[in-house]
Amino acid sequence: YIALDNKYIDISTFRNGTGLCDECSRLIQSFIYKVKSGSKEGLQFKKEKTKAQLERDEFDAAAGKYLAEEKLNPDVDFDITRFQGKS
Repeated sequence: YIALDNKYIDISTFRNGTGLCDECSRLIQSFIYKVKSGSKEGLQFKKEKTKAQLERDEFDAAAGKYLAEEKLNPDVDFDITRFQGKS
């Protein structure tokens, strides 16, 4: 509006620019609506794991290591201490 009032641009350029602004505004508003109504939650909504979930993850990791080792060496006796600890 200021550029038009100061005669830096003519009316056709002004109308073209305002049309582009309106279109961008609609696109951005549509994007905001889609993001807010989407089924996926962002990292800001990430829930902390409970103690039980952490223990289950640790157990699953140990079981996975055990099963992989069992496949490679089926005659080895089971020793849980070999599979516990850091993943």
